Amino acid sequence: MNRSTRSALDVLTKFTRFRHRKLLSSPKLQIQICPISGGNDFRSIIKDEPLQENGTQKKPAMDNSSLEESVFNMFKNPENNLVNIGQILTVIERTGVRRTDPRLAEMVDKLSKYHKKHGAENTTLDNLNVDLSTFKELVDANIVLISQTMQNKMIIPEWPAFCQMVKDIFNRCKSNHSGEVATYIPQLARYSKDQWAMSVCTVDGQRMSLGDVGVSFTMQSCSKPFTYATCLKELGPEVVHKYIGHEPSGRNFNEICLDRDKKPHNPMLNSGAIMSCGLLLQLMEPKSSLAEKYDFMLRSMQKLAGNEFIGFNNAVFLSERETADRNFAMGYYMKENNCFPENLDLHDCLDLYFQSCSLEVNSEALAVMG
Repeated sequence: MNRSTRSALDVLTKFTRFRHRKLLSSPKLQIQICPISGGNDFRSIIKDEPLQENGTQKKPAMDNSSLEESVFNMFKNPENNLVNIGQILTVIERTGVRRTDPRLAEMVDKLSKYHKKHGAENTTLDNLNVDLSTFKELVDANIVLISQTMQNKMIIPEWPAFCQMVKDIFNRCKSNHSGEVATYIPQLARYSKDQWAMSVCTVDGQRMSLGDVGVSFTMQSCSKPFTYATCLKELGPEVVHKYIGHEPSGRNFNEICLDRDKKPHNPMLNSGAIMSCGLLLQLMEPKSSLAEKYDFMLRSMQKLAGNEFIGFNNAVFLSERETADRNFAMGYYMKENNCFPENLDLHDCLDLYFQSCSLEVNSEALAVMG
């Protein structure tokens, strides 16, 4: 274990102990069990709500009126009975949810239109003050997420403390300049090893990013789980696993081998990822042109990334194809063993595989996908 890995683990351990101590030492902290998003998934939510003198918990700020009214009443100015939109957006962002989150798009769009029509000159959305009826109209489409953030019912309720721990990990690892960039594809050797970024996206959409988050890089083997996921979604596991296994191989990722049933051991090996692209070509979009099949794969990746940045690096694609002797050998070995669906063109399949590896993302997009 290298020094940076030990440092990262040390910070994570301290964060775990910090949360444990916080739970045990503070008499004010209560644990509330609540269903997330209306399902059966129950999680413990930490609420900083003091006990009353008789030992019972203080009544939550959210009342039994509509969600819109409850949020409005939590933040209204008692002097004029108006709510400041900037204050609402600030509370949302403190939980880690960005105002640019697609789940808030309807509200932000309505706010922009309302501000353009009613807002004072040279002001921003944050300067808007609205009454209850206007507030209801503005937030109605996204009120479930808004009320979740208002009550801090997030998977990581102590978001600022978590962010500080992540920053500590980032800064400790930033000083590690050991290692080299990949050179097995000539074009990859041109990347700078000094670029360093970190992005986080939780299951509740809490996000943070540090460093060179705008710098794009090709997905390479990170594309494998996503092409496999697309196959599962479109074809179902029974069809997919007729062609791809789901057991560990005990071999290198690019080993020229198959399991006892003459299938790739799993979709995370090169052979399995090549097969995923073969299924996409031959079973998923059999009548489409090669251009349409590439577009289908690209659109699938964009959906998985929440419409964050997804691009394509043609130089890396060409460089990868020119140096792909082992992948071609793997493809022909699979073809010899009748692994592929009937009538598949191996070169088209390998081209789609190289294209999937040459898709570009940045750390923010990959955090959403993962």
